[in-house]
Amino acid sequence: MKLNLVAAPSPDFEDRKDTVQFIIIHATGCKTLQETFDCLARRHVSAHYVIDVDGTVYGLVDPDKRAFHSGVSDWEGYCERTGFKGLNDASIGIEIQCGPKEVLENGEVCKFDNFSNDQIASCVELCKRLMRIYNVKLDHVLRHSDVSPGRKYDPGETFPWDIFKKMLEKK
Repeated sequence: MKLNLVAAPSPDFEDRKDTVQFIIIHATGCKTLQETFDCLARRHVSAHYVIDVDGTVYGLVDPDKRAFHSGVSDWEGYCERTGFKGLNDASIGIEIQCGPKEVLENGEVCKFDNFSNDQIASCVELCKRLMRIYNVKLDHVLRHSDVSPGRKYDPGETFPWDIFKKMLEKK
């Protein structure tokens, strides 16, 4: 599959302090792509990529830089080993444009609309490329909810996680 990659640079990034070891999949919880970009800018957060409903991949932050997508997060004791407070220094963040289905009283989206086949296909292709380039293991492709349990719910139950992971295994 040929990815349709469009540059949409974000000013919200820093130099990395560690090597890329993880890929973290997110869902935006925003109704439109423009709302996603506005929300990221307003909150001064970022991801390396955003995938729109039609499968277009928007590149926001160079993967060799640190984007602000995971917040307080951890996986397999990474933070204890490194002293970092989250996985941003060692991960690439991929946001998938997806509207909210259910929102908690605090405004946190806890359930998401369905994802398009084009989004899943683009996410698989992008992850495969990133896994090759950065030597990321399959079990280090994670959901935001995996690394921030109880705090984050994305990409949620409508994301076909088991199918997605099987697709990543195929050459």
